[in-house]
Order: sequence, then C-alpha cells, then structure tokens
Amino acid sequence: MDSFKPINFSKISSTLDPIQILSSARDALVKAGEPAYREFLYSKAMAANPWFTTNEIERARLGWIEALKEHSAAHWIDGVGWASEPRRVGLVLAGNIPWVGLHDVLSVLVTGHKAEVKCSSDDFVLMSFVIEHLRASTHVPQGHLEVVERLKAPEAVVATGSNNSSRYFEHYFAHIPHLIRKSRTSVAVIGKSCRDEDLMQLSDDVFSYFGLGCRNVRHLMLEEGFNIELLLEIWRERAYGCMLHAKYANNFDFQLALHMMNRVPHQFVPGIILRRDDALFSALSVVTWQYYSGQSAVVNRLHAIREQWQCVVGPAKLLDGVIPYGQSQRPALWDYADGVNTLDFLQSIG
Repeated sequence: MDSFKPINFSKISSTLDPIQILSSARDALVKAGEPAYREFLYSKAMAANPWFTTNEIERARLGWIEALKEHSAAHWIDGVGWASEPRRVGLVLAGNIPWVGLHDVLSVLVTGHKAEVKCSSDDFVLMSFVIEHLRASTHVPQGHLEVVERLKAPEAVVATGSNNSSRYFEHYFAHIPHLIRKSRTSVAVIGKSCRDEDLMQLSDDVFSYFGLGCRNVRHLMLEEGFNIELLLEIWRERAYGCMLHAKYANNFDFQLALHMMNRVPHQFVPGIILRRDDALFSALSVVTWQYYSGQSAVVNRLHAIREQWQCVVGPAKLLDGVIPYGQSQRPALWDYADGVNTLDFLQSIG
C-alpha cells in the first residue's frame, strides 16, 4: 500500500441522525485497525509524530471504540437538540495524544453545527483518516465538516492550547462565542493503606501516552507515612518500558542530570523521577509529590488549585467525580475537558 486513499462511499441525502454520526466515527476507528489500513496509517502517523507509537495509537483507538458504543453514545446526546440555525464553529485541535481532538469534532456535528477544523500537525494523519470517513458518510450533512489551514470567519470557536496560546485565542476571538482551554494536568491521591494492585493500576495513569496528556497524573498527594520507595519498586518495569522509546529516554537522562547537578533531592528508577514538590506541573519523566495529613487537607488543596487540574484519581469517597486508579485515560463521552460541557456551549450559540 503506497499511498493513503480514503474509502469512497457514495454521498446521498443525510438522515440528520446524531447517533448515526457517532456510529460512523466508530466504524472509521474500527477500519483504522484493519490490515488494509493499519500498517500504512500507523507508520505514517509515527513518521509525523514519533510519540505516536503503535501501542499508544492502539490504546487511543480501542478507547474510542469503547466510548462510542451505542448505549454510551445515546446516553451522551440524550436531550441534545439539533441547531435550528447551524453556525460555523472553528475548532483548533490539540495533538498531544492520538485522536484527542475527535471529541470536539463530534460535539459540533451532533448539535447540527458546521465544523471548520484546524488539525494539529502532530495528529493530522489520524484525525484526517476519521474526518474523511465522516465527510463521506451519508449521515453527516453536506458542508458540515471541513479541514482548513486557517479558520475562515468562524461564528464560534472551540480552541485548545497552552497557557500562552490561550491568551492569544481569548484576544483574537473575543468578538464571538468561544470556549478556550488551557494547559492542565492530573493528580492522584494515595493513602497509606492503598493496595499494591491500585498502585500498579495507577501506573496506567502516569505512563500512558508517555505522560503527555492532560489526564495523565503528574502530581501525587501522599498520606503522611507513605513509603515513596514502594512506588518506585512497583513502577520499575513499566518505567523501564518507556526507556525503550528514544525521545522519552533522552528526556529522562536530561532531567536526571539536571536534578543531580543542581542537587535537587529526588528518587528514581530508570524511566521515572519522583521529586518532593507541591507544584502540579513537571517536566516529562518527572512526577512531583507532597504529603498530606487528613482528608480535609486534601479536599481543601484540590479546591484551591481547581483551575490547574483536569481530573483526580483516588478513592471514590474522597471527592465527587474522583476517578478510580488506572482509569484517567479512559474517559467517557461526558467527561469534558476542563469540566466545561461542550454540548451546552454549542447549543447556546444557535
């Protein structure tokens, strides 16, 4: 297979059925894993973005297929109305993990608006594959989905970027309805009685996608008396697996050298550095941690930094919406980025 050619479905009149739109997206993701597409598609995606390894693309693909099952899709859009006056919604997509921007595309389509999509260069290959299948679908209205290099006079915008780019977005799109997302990370809360099985599952939250996602755990809140060395032992094999990726290994080596030269106290095994620090954000391959005493201290701290974290992993009784260990990178369709309901925003504009 020497070039990528999207499946050529014949376009006929749209049924305007949001469930069928979501089903078409799921079908595209299923096809992406078929031998006729997978080898070329994945290798092309990895050539464009070395962080997109076969394992991580598969992780994302299977996660989306699970999320888009019919009962989940129906639950997500229950009560959602079709726009009486479709608006052109500009989408500036992130590209840090495979298909991360797909939720915004689907949100626009199932509310009846027109998606004007600016893909991230880091995820252009994979997003284009699904978008072309959606464009060919008989369930996506003609003219409701377009990939652009620059947004062309959108009537509303959903944009995801860094804290710096978000300031630009806020200024540039101030005159139209907009939903702007900034940099976030995620937190795990660990008690002294936490089981080894839970800590092993937590490694999924830390190492999936090499820690590049906003739902990846980069900060730990440990109950006083918890032995930090236990984490290193349990995570040793998973961390070493990341070292087989050249870019990750280079990041780890650089961060370890910095910590040693600057005499910053830390613990490590090959692949992960743990540093006591109350900062939520850290460099790739570094996870910060702090001690806490009492559940109220944890809750107060989490409330104080609410604008910085995407999700919290830990015991269910800790806080509303806490995610079980190992599940942060398996979001449902209604687990919205930054906690802002995208469908509500889109329904408010028309």
